[in-house]
Amino acid sequence: LWPALLVVGVAAAIVTGAIFLSRGNGSSPQGHGSTDAVVLKGSGSWDPDGDGHEHSELASRATDGNPATYWETERYDTPALNKPGVGLLLTASADARHVTVQTTTPGFTAEIQAGSGASGPFHTVSASQTVGQSTTFAIDPGSDRTLVLWITSLGTSRQVRVDEVTATG
Repeated sequence: LWPALLVVGVAAAIVTGAIFLSRGNGSSPQGHGSTDAVVLKGSGSWDPDGDGHEHSELASRATDGNPATYWETERYDTPALNKPGVGLLLTASADARHVTVQTTTPGFTAEIQAGSGASGPFHTVSASQTVGQSTTFAIDPGSDRTLVLWITSLGTSRQVRVDEVTATG
């Protein structure tokens, strides 16, 4: 009886090992990227050339998983910002390779910037894009974990609304 149990146990271990190896461990070899989710937290706003306030109290709504809630810029008198930009501060749980922005006010221009902390300085880590209803930015590898969705043009609107921001590693 013991030899039969031993054979069954070894077979079960081999099958379990094969299943585990076929699923992988959720990571990817360095340099190959992955699609692992990165947790983002809307942590404030960045308005260094304005009054310093851009609805920071709403920042967490852009990362709460509910597209019905949102962060928005202040409402400007015209579509012209009259400053280099304004941004949404984001804190990433891990290195992000892609950031996706969802909005109900498409047409604004933005890029992703990164820095070592919420007070900057920040440097550009993605190409500038005109944002549609859902737009994904590719991020330079090895970027810092404090990110800014840096809005450089309001487009034809006087206010930008960011419904949800997500990231993958």
